Amino acid sequence: MMKLGVVMLVGMAVAAGAADDQFWIVNGTRSAMIAVQVRPSGKRPLSPWTPLAQRGPLGFNERVAMPQAAGKCPQHFDIQILFDDGRRLIKTNQPLCSPGTYKASF
Repeated sequence: MMKLGVVMLVGMAVAAGAADDQFWIVNGTRSAMIAVQVRPSGKRPLSPWTPLAQRGPLGFNERVAMPQAAGKCPQHFDIQILFDDGRRLIKTNQPLCSPGTYKASF
C-alpha cells in the first residue's frame, strides 16, 4: 500500500519584539531546504520566482527571512521550497508580510 505524505505550511504567531518585525520561513522537516523562492500572488502572467537569500541548505528549524519589511507590502505571495530529497512544496496566496513565521513540513 502506498502512503501519501501531507504537505502543510502552518502559520504561527511570533512574540512581538523590537527587532523581530520580519516574516520567517522555517524548515519543519528532516530534509534540508535547498531553495526557497517567492513571487507575488495573483499576477497574470505569473511573475518569475525570486530566490530568498540563504547561506546554504537549511536544516531542521533553520529559517530564512522575507526581504520586505513586515506590514509594508499589501500583497500575498506564492512560496516554492525545494528539498534535498527531491520534494517540492508550493503554497499559493500566503500572507507573508506581517510579523510571524511559516513552518514548512510534510
